[in-house]
Amino acid sequence: MNLARAHSSSRAEGEAPLGAAAAEAETQAQTSTAARRKGIAIGGPRTWVADEREACICALGLVEVFSGFSENREDFLEVVADSLQLWASELDRQDAKRPQNKKVPKFQTLPDAGGPYFMEEFQHVAVVWKPPGWTVSVREQLVGAVLKSRTAEFAKSDDEFGKPLQAWLAERLGETCPIVADPLRAHGVIHRLDRLTSGPILCAKTERGFYAAKLEFHSRRAKKSYVCLCHGHLELATARVVEVPLREIWEGGWSWSQAGPSGERAKTKLVRSAKLQSTDGAIFSLVEVELLTGRHHQVRAHMAHEGHPLVGDPRYGGLELPWCPRVFLHSHGLAADLKFGKRDDGSQRVEKVDVFSALPEDLANSLRQLKPLDEESRKTQEKWLPPPI
Repeated sequence: MNLARAHSSSRAEGEAPLGAAAAEAETQAQTSTAARRKGIAIGGPRTWVADEREACICALGLVEVFSGFSENREDFLEVVADSLQLWASELDRQDAKRPQNKKVPKFQTLPDAGGPYFMEEFQHVAVVWKPPGWTVSVREQLVGAVLKSRTAEFAKSDDEFGKPLQAWLAERLGETCPIVADPLRAHGVIHRLDRLTSGPILCAKTERGFYAAKLEFHSRRAKKSYVCLCHGHLELATARVVEVPLREIWEGGWSWSQAGPSGERAKTKLVRSAKLQSTDGAIFSLVEVELLTGRHHQVRAHMAHEGHPLVGDPRYGGLELPWCPRVFLHSHGLAADLKFGKRDDGSQRVEKVDVFSALPEDLANSLRQLKPLDEESRKTQEKWLPPPI
């Protein structure tokens, strides 16, 4: 697919290129994959794996370019999904032919009782619980170097850097799932959460799972839901969307997001707000949000821009309070329909991911320190607190 041509056309003509781009994607997918299965070289002496992976990356780039358009969108995404599955199936075949690495590095991790665990497992993907203090990276070029440099220092660097979730995954799935053992493929991790944020992480076990999941995130169809505690009373009669561009800034080895017109499109839906009060009279809001895009520190930056920074988040103007041990931000919901092509009868093969993660005990204890100021706030607060034993 010629992304440069598609991108320039999209700017000049709006949404018209979608149909042509989809048709071109389907034709190239079927032609290139069929030819490779017969051993025919396409476009020069490039390896199968490089060609197939490049095709997948280009297809996702095209989806990203058109993610804001609506015309023919579902038809377009259906064609891209089928094309990705053709290419990814070829990559899985190549993985199956390679000798498996039975000496997957063993990393130091916390006992499972205090660390990650598998919430759900499917044929092509798994959902992993990420506790606070664990890091996740989806920047494939950086992951290998980061893990290599940090593994030897794992024990003494936990407090500063956090514990890499990719290491935990490689230890448990690397022998049977080649993509999870490969740092150049981000160990199969699909998306990220901040180091101090808890919640579910989607991880691929196969190339087909990796690109099916990536498509859902690039097309903005995956649903990620959060709950946070912020300073002040956020007035929210009905749900509304915060749409403020965010620009990622690196400074002194750390990154943060700045709201402003020079940033990338960012949308956060504010769903519900509960008004709470601490014993010293300070007002707080417990807010449920949904991410409509996935920018760096999006919830934290958007809430700060609204004038309601998160509790425990000094980077964005929030206060560190003695009764809250970390940034009060938890990812409670993750949902996505992962499509794996059609059956002979025309029905779609789907792995339906839909997980809910209750508020962890550390944040539940913090929430117990506050009292609701009205009946609706009481109901919302109780919903997030585990029932008494």
